[in-house]
Amino acid sequence: MNTIDELKKPNMYRENIYSLLKKTGKEPEALLVPKNSGIRPYCETVLSEAGMDIGNPGIRVEFYRAEDIPAIIDQSFRKGRFLAGLTGDDLFDEYKMRNPSNLLALTNTYDWYEENAMFKRPALCLIGKGELPEKPRVAVNRKYKQTSRICLSKDFEDFDVQLYSGDTENTVANGLNDCCVEIVFSGETLASLGLQVIKKYRFSDLALISPLYGGALFGELMMREYDTIRNRKMFPKLGSQTSKDFEDPERITRKLNEEAYEVVVEFLGGQRIVPELADLAFRAMEALIGKDATLDDLALEILSRQKCT
Repeated sequence: MNTIDELKKPNMYRENIYSLLKKTGKEPEALLVPKNSGIRPYCETVLSEAGMDIGNPGIRVEFYRAEDIPAIIDQSFRKGRFLAGLTGDDLFDEYKMRNPSNLLALTNTYDWYEENAMFKRPALCLIGKGELPEKPRVAVNRKYKQTSRICLSKDFEDFDVQLYSGDTENTVANGLNDCCVEIVFSGETLASLGLQVIKKYRFSDLALISPLYGGALFGELMMREYDTIRNRKMFPKLGSQTSKDFEDPERITRKLNEEAYEVVVEFLGGQRIVPELADLAFRAMEALIGKDATLDDLALEILSRQKCT
C-alpha cells in the first residue's frame, strides 16, 4: 500500500488530494467517499485526477451516503476520531445551516463538470409544469430542506412545503404538488414526466471537508463563546447567570479571582488544569465585554507585543 507521501501525479487542474489532507492540520484516519450512485463515479474520477489510486489509496477509504458524511465527520471529531471526506458542497452548506455549532471546515472545492449534464453539472432547481399559483404547494427533498426554504422565500411570499426522501418530480407529475425543488442532472426524468426547469437555484461542486483543528478550532470556538456572552449582555435573558453577572460587575470580579485561584491550585498539583483554564477564559471574556472591548482589540494588543519581541 502506498503511504501518504508516495503521491501519484495529479491531473494538472486538480489539487493533489494528499497535499490537501496534510493541510488539515492532522492526518485523517480515513477519507469518507459518497456511495450514492449519482455522485460516487464522479468522486472516484476526481480522486484519480487529484493523485489517488482508489484501488490502492494510501489511506483507509470508507463509503457513506453523501448527505450523511458531514454529520459523521463532525460527530466523530467530537468523540476523538479525525476524518476527512468528500461530499457535495450543497449538502455541506445544508448541514452547516441545520447545525450552526458544527466543527467543520471546507478544505477545498473541486469543480464538477460533466458534458452530459443539462447544465454541465448538477443543479438544484425549481421544477414544475408551467405557471405557479401565488401560494404553491412545493415538494422538497429532505436533503435540501433549509436551502430550499431560503431559495423559495426569495420567489414567493408564502408557500407550503411537503418533505420527501426522493421522487419529488413524480408528486408534481401526478398533481400532488404544484412544483418541486430537486437536483437536475441529465434532465431525462423531467422530459419523461412532462416537467420543466422554472428556475436554477444553485450548482453543485465537490467539497473536501474536515474538522476544524488546532488554531482554527480554538479561534472559531472563542468567537462563538464571545458572541454568546456579548448577546447575554446586550439582550439579557431571564434566568441567565451570565446576564446577572453584567448587572453586578462585582460578580465578574469575584468570579475572576475564584477561577484564577483554581487555576493556580491545579497547576501546583492537580489534574484539572484544562477545565479550570476554560472557566477562567469564560470569566476573562466577561471582563473584556464588560469593558466594551472586543476580541479584535485583544488580538491587536497581542500583535503589538509580538512585534516588540
